[in-house]
Amino acid sequence: MTGLMMDYPLTLTHILKRSAKIYSGREIASRVPDGSMHRYTYSDFHQRVHRLAHALKSLGALTGDRIGTLCWNSSPPWASYSRITNCRARKPRFSSHLLFANNMKNRVSYRPAEPGEMPSIRALLKLYPQQLAQKNLPGISSFIVATSGERIVGCCALQIYSKRMGEVRSLVVHPEFQDQRIASKLVELCKQRARERGVKELFAVTSETSFFGRAGFATFRREKIAMFFDVSRM
Repeated sequence: MTGLMMDYPLTLTHILKRSAKIYSGREIASRVPDGSMHRYTYSDFHQRVHRLAHALKSLGALTGDRIGTLCWNSSPPWASYSRITNCRARKPRFSSHLLFANNMKNRVSYRPAEPGEMPSIRALLKLYPQQLAQKNLPGISSFIVATSGERIVGCCALQIYSKRMGEVRSLVVHPEFQDQRIASKLVELCKQRARERGVKELFAVTSETSFFGRAGFATFRREKIAMFFDVSRM
């Protein structure tokens, strides 16, 4: 017996297409802030949604971005809700129907560090002089950076000692950009780079054992801990 379940996901994309195809002339009515009524058809709505989609794309909207509107609950937010959801961005909603979004300029991207960026990396490391080594840093080619616009807001280095061993080090995120899982992403990218280069094992010298534990790191054979002695203090 053939099942009655639809053979496609019941998402707003399909609802939008169906409304424009079957109910193209049906009217949508909503009240605007001045008290008057705004009226248009599902066909008009379909076209408006697609225009908004192209505008969002030109602004750089990507899957997973938080996008919102701050306006009266009428036709404009309804169109934006349909388009934002269909492009797989996320639209936070509050009980008052007022919507707020993060600025797209705060989006963080990741890439290998480029020549000439070592001063910016050193400036980040200097934010934590007691926790992070300031000297004998890896070369610029070892670093992966997180950027927001033209600004470097995080970095991490993979220092490869041999095919057997590499170290994840110099991990730092600017205080303004913490709580965005940037550090976790940087460590993951270092792990991917190690895999691509055939490195068999990674280690990290850190006081943040819980963070690296969540990233899959563990003490040697889960029983030994590296300990250090500062000879210069003798």
